[in-house]
Amino acid sequence: MRHHRFQPAFERTSVSIAGVVEEVRARWFPEVAAPVPVFFATHDPLACAITHDRELAFPAVYYHQVLNHPETPVEVLRFIAKHELIHFVVLPRQRGRFLDPHPPEFWEREDEIAPEARLAWAWIWANLHTCLKSRARLRSPKVTRAWHGLEFASRLPWEAAELQMYLQEADDRSPRRWRRRKAVPLRRGAARPQARQARLFA
Repeated sequence: MRHHRFQPAFERTSVSIAGVVEEVRARWFPEVAAPVPVFFATHDPLACAITHDRELAFPAVYYHQVLNHPETPVEVLRFIAKHELIHFVVLPRQRGRFLDPHPPEFWEREDEIAPEARLAWAWIWANLHTCLKSRARLRSPKVTRAWHGLEFASRLPWEAAELQMYLQEADDRSPRRWRRRKAVPLRRGAARPQARQARLFA
């Protein structure tokens, strides 16, 4: 089953996902050896970096298939590449019995290279909230089976006014804030603000 989840998928994005990851690696992570293989897959995380694994021959970055869409903005794909490649240079830290994959230095590195993080997470939650479930301990969203209903649905563009409305109502929905902002509902089915234009989702 695990090998099935990691099968690569046909690419439907408007840009080469491998090109995006290589652009990010070359500009912000020259210490990471090239190339970094990248795949779309249907495993649970929205994205993940496999930096070492006994069952894989090489490190790689995986995006969930729900992001494999012609209307997924390159800015979102680029931000996720930055986030995942940080895992290659900032190792998890042991916190008691828990291995924290996002220690403080991880977020410091993200702040340095990804000022678009807040808007990227606004786009992710505004478009994909019906299939995402927050995992506060790991500070990463899990993609539920409901993603199949969004696979071919329209997406908001990166410049959409609705994203600003979403930010004003929900504030910062990035995973690093989940523990500090427990009152913010980050769960499947959480409503997003409605714009005056026609709805893009059923």
